[in-house]
Amino acid sequence: MVRLRVLIVVFSLWLTLLFNIERPDIIALNLSSIVYVLAAGFVIATLLLPDLSTMRLDLLFGGTGILYVFMRLLAFNDGSSLPVVILIEVVLLTATILLGRLISSVVTNFEHVFESVVTGAEDTRAHSMITGEDEMNTELFRARRFNRPVGFIYFRVEVLTQAHSRTDVLFNYEAILQRRYLRNRVSRIAEAALYMNELVVWYGDNVLVCLPESTPENTAAVEQRIKDLIWLSLNVKVPTGTANFPEDGFVLKDLVKKAIQRADDATDNNTANAIRRPTSVDTGNTGTQPQLPNRQVNMFQSLQTIFGPGFPQPSRLAPQFDGVGVDALNATPYFHPNFWANQLPYQSASARYIYLRVKRMFDIGVVALTLPFLLPLTLVVAGLILLDDGRPIFYMQKRTGVGGHKFKMYKFRSMIRNADQKLAELNVTVNERGETINERGEKLENDPRITRVGKILRKTSLDELPQVLNVLLGQMSLVGPRPTSFGVEKYPLFHTERLNVPPGITGLWQIYDRGDTDFDNRLIWDIKYIEKLSLALDLQILVRTALRVLRHHGAR
Repeated sequence: MVRLRVLIVVFSLWLTLLFNIERPDIIALNLSSIVYVLAAGFVIATLLLPDLSTMRLDLLFGGTGILYVFMRLLAFNDGSSLPVVILIEVVLLTATILLGRLISSVVTNFEHVFESVVTGAEDTRAHSMITGEDEMNTELFRARRFNRPVGFIYFRVEVLTQAHSRTDVLFNYEAILQRRYLRNRVSRIAEAALYMNELVVWYGDNVLVCLPESTPENTAAVEQRIKDLIWLSLNVKVPTGTANFPEDGFVLKDLVKKAIQRADDATDNNTANAIRRPTSVDTGNTGTQPQLPNRQVNMFQSLQTIFGPGFPQPSRLAPQFDGVGVDALNATPYFHPNFWANQLPYQSASARYIYLRVKRMFDIGVVALTLPFLLPLTLVVAGLILLDDGRPIFYMQKRTGVGGHKFKMYKFRSMIRNADQKLAELNVTVNERGETINERGEKLENDPRITRVGKILRKTSLDELPQVLNVLLGQMSLVGPRPTSFGVEKYPLFHTERLNVPPGITGLWQIYDRGDTDFDNRLIWDIKYIEKLSLALDLQILVRTALRVLRHHGAR
């Protein structure tokens, strides 16, 4: 801010000197009016054109020079044509351009930073309109090439704000920030319900979602889910409209126009009371209702101070969501916009590139720091296994790792020797999660193959401890999708997404759904992890895993 103030003062003094330079008591020069016309024009451009600071200097100087020569040759040649005077005029214009460009750069950067802090623009993976239209046209090209559907959802966010006139939108900075904040919040909420290949685009002050290979039925289902998430998070109903390729059009312009038309129809059908709900909601449930995080409510109260009392606030009471209720939200939070992993920003391509190369050093560093604790614990566990059931101490099993390649994964032995051969005798099988299933397909709660020490190891997850060796060998990571005991030949193609990163000892699935979900839901957790890859995510998962182990929440 100090730099900006100094520059404004310097620029003001410079313009004062420039427009008074012909006064006899300063410098008695007969300058051409061209200097004043071009200088005034450049000052106006400095204030109105934010992209001026990004223009190359040679283009600025070249364009200004051409205008200067052209105007001198025509009607504006009313000053002295002496070479010294012309040189002074060029120097004055050059200094004005340099100072104006510097101020434009500082002002533009300040606006970007301010908007990013207030609106959270940096925390979303949404595309700008220009980039987004290019990406959506690419998806339509693939759809035409391979005869596939594409869905579009338009969210008319601007109707939720207090700016009703064109003047408010252009000149009321609070109204502009309010619109952009709500646009960015809606785009982040949409991201929580979408996969990474599904596009979110800022379409002016509104949001457009592109769903590759989405049928009209699927598009409508996703639309309803995102609307419910917005209802839950922002306490408002957003008018929406959908369009599908090829049913509603063949080019992007017509498809977006159709979605906007349907959103406008939805806007006309809604009253102000229908768009914004009361802060107290009867959810249809009895008993104590879980509350939304106080951090979110406090944030909205702060924004209400900036934007006025009409700014929508979330309800403290969590309503029914998508027909499944509050309990289902708490049990399966991966699509919830307030879930902590969804609050993490998407990493840029360069940040992910650096992370993937730092991750190995991070794993080795964490193992090295915890080794003084892990070694004594390993010796104690090994001694207990020897006393309880003798050797071997370790159990090795082929697992599927990154890219589908097999490796030997190490665990502490928690079952009796020759446990695999006992399956036939007991007339049981083992499913994909490692659970023992009887002939009726029911989970065997007390597997007789598990030793006394093995029950403790599984309850505390200490049987996973030897996988630290797999981490040191580079076969696994501390955090990542769990490696499967079956090979890629049993993977549906969609499940191969989890093979993009090294398998881990722990992950999001282990924290929330371990032992309580099927492989398809595990994949959703894995995709959520892959989308938000970062050291911050890894650290949080490690801390939450440690807390879960200390609370004795084991797998089976």
